[in-house]
Amino acid sequence: MYKGYRRLGLLLLFFLLFCSGLTVHGANRQNFSDPIDQDIMDCTQAITSNSHDAVAYFKRGKAYAKKELYGSAICDYTSAIKLNPDYATVYLARALLYQKRGENDLALTDYTSAVTYDPDYAAAYNSRGVLYMQKGDYTLALQDFNRAIEINPQFAKPYFNKGLLYEKTQRYQDAIDTYHSLLLELPLKYTQTIEEVKMRIRALGGII
Repeated sequence: MYKGYRRLGLLLLFFLLFCSGLTVHGANRQNFSDPIDQDIMDCTQAITSNSHDAVAYFKRGKAYAKKELYGSAICDYTSAIKLNPDYATVYLARALLYQKRGENDLALTDYTSAVTYDPDYAAAYNSRGVLYMQKGDYTLALQDFNRAIEINPQFAKPYFNKGLLYEKTQRYQDAIDTYHSLLLELPLKYTQTIEEVKMRIRALGGII
């Protein structure tokens, strides 16, 4: 009988220790109702474990940007760039926030860094083209849109932006031709984008 109680006591002790271990392990990860907050916490823990983790800084910066905490996002992007100076994706992300805050000179510098470190970065060329267009530098904008299209012929945004540039400068037939070029490149599954392009053509008096 005594041995039975002793065995039962040991089993109970092991069970309590096992449950305790699960509790401690689970305490390392908090459960947030907002998945973005969870991403921020996870990245913060990764950074605490390894302060040289450029990817964790970048991911946390993206999470901050989604919550419109642009200052915190820019700080994290800057940390990622310091750790990895040729991190083209981060230059683009930081440039977009600089532009959103009206810091266009800083944005332009970062867009240029992005395409310097990754010469085939179509999204960076397109975004820099948008900034040039806003500044009235239409020749430079057109060069960037053309480069983005050359890199990725199925990337719709530079076609749209190039078309808008032509509309802004009253080169309406060039705009129509640009939108037609996009229709030739877009896969049929992009039905919404195709309809938007057709609307632009019709608005300019063109024929589908």
